[in-house]
Amino acid sequence: MQYDLIRLVLVSRDQTSLFERRSATGAALSREEWLRQVFGKEIVFSHRKIEFHYVPQSAEDDRLVVGQVGRKVQAVENEPPEQHFAETRREHWRAALVIVDPSHHEDGQKLACEARSEIGAPLGIIKSLCDHINASADEPYVIEASSILDHQTFLDFERINRGDITSISFALNAPDVFGIRDDMTRELAELRDNEKARKVTISLQNQDGLKLDDDRVRQTVQYASDGGGEIVARTRTKKRFVSSRRGKTVSVIQPNDADIEALSTTIAHAIRSIFGGPQ
Repeated sequence: MQYDLIRLVLVSRDQTSLFERRSATGAALSREEWLRQVFGKEIVFSHRKIEFHYVPQSAEDDRLVVGQVGRKVQAVENEPPEQHFAETRREHWRAALVIVDPSHHEDGQKLACEARSEIGAPLGIIKSLCDHINASADEPYVIEASSILDHQTFLDFERINRGDITSISFALNAPDVFGIRDDMTRELAELRDNEKARKVTISLQNQDGLKLDDDRVRQTVQYASDGGGEIVARTRTKKRFVSSRRGKTVSVIQPNDADIEALSTTIAHAIRSIFGGPQ
């Protein structure tokens, strides 16, 4: 089983609603409290015009929030021999495990989503889920999802194709108050605060080749790689680098237990493999 690692970046809304989600005492929710509430209830949303359901599940490790996201799929089957193996289509549900680490990290919170070809690419599904959550003006935060990338992946691409890269674009999420760590993220934060930008797109082009081996580019690549955005680059020879297709993954080999079909066993093993044991 493969899990894609996804960064969740939360940014506070400027204007709050009278019906904003709050704690039982009426206090404003922290990012962790909000994520626990949001991913602790069932959500019905649309992805590529198909209805999906997110359903929370119980887990023994209370550090994390666990759920499953799934949709109806059709399978082609054959009838018995007496019916001449006639083909028939049957609907059934397929779901993927979703594990959220809602605790505070300087670069945002982390999510792991099981990759199952029957239901679709994890990043696209999680982005659609976040878009559905963001559509409610009563939520105190806006949530953006991006692949977590090993920044060396792009640095290797740049080194191999140095002088031949003709265009590069960065689609960057504005950082939250905890994500400011250098001049680049400080500028993004100013755009967020002054121009109310949630995303900032930076595009560079030169048909004679770009010079990308400098600190400014490395800072931007590092921020995007940590889950702060996406990178797309092209060369003269039509090579492409698309960060959303190169995100970090974790392979989880299920133990050979008798009760492996039990969802609780699957959840516990996935948590241990991806996030380790309780701290």
